[in-house]
Amino acid sequence: MDLLRKKSQRMRTKSLRLFLCGSFLVLGAHANIALADLRVQVQESVNNAEPATVTHWFGKDRTMRDDGSRYIITSLRASTSTSTIVNRETQTYQVVPLNLRSSAQLPEVVVTRTNDTRTIGAWPARCYRLSDPATRELVIDIWVTQDVDVDFSAFRNLMINLGNRPGSEWLKAYEVIEGFPILQQVELTRPGIRLLSESRVLSLEEVVPQAQNIYEPPDYYTRLR
Repeated sequence: MDLLRKKSQRMRTKSLRLFLCGSFLVLGAHANIALADLRVQVQESVNNAEPATVTHWFGKDRTMRDDGSRYIITSLRASTSTSTIVNRETQTYQVVPLNLRSSAQLPEVVVTRTNDTRTIGAWPARCYRLSDPATRELVIDIWVTQDVDVDFSAFRNLMINLGNRPGSEWLKAYEVIEGFPILQQVELTRPGIRLLSESRVLSLEEVVPQAQNIYEPPDYYTRLR
């Protein structure tokens, strides 16, 4: 009987350890998800020129655009909002205030959900067209998908808030756009000139940033005044 009781106690202890271990792993997984930011790789081109690959990071109230030779960090904090332009080649950086305005001061952006649909890469997408007055002379088409298995709420909130920046008012369109942009096309046409820029998503995933200074310039870089 004593042997049976001891064996039963050992089994209960082992089961408890397995349960606690499993619970720890689940909590750890959720912790990693909570710390993860959205990393988006895109190809950018102008007038069908050779495209350049750019990496974007989107976290809570912050974003970073990395084109290799430099990266731009945008921070939207309660006290101040800034863009930090970091130059890897010269090991320097410059901090620029964003001067965001209130929504009441902004021109309206008109968003039209079109019936144009197609598959872009691996994603089924629908075209949204943005128009005046916020777009001014630009014709902006954003191809959007809802078929992504990532949390892009940080991206959406950032775009809406950055829409308070002079010249970027059209970003307020993300208040009504449903989904994530897979392809963005911006066209400017004037007498004797036509410019068409494209930004196409190659991949997107939730990743925990490995570099400690992804949203900060390195300590040894020189700040320009």
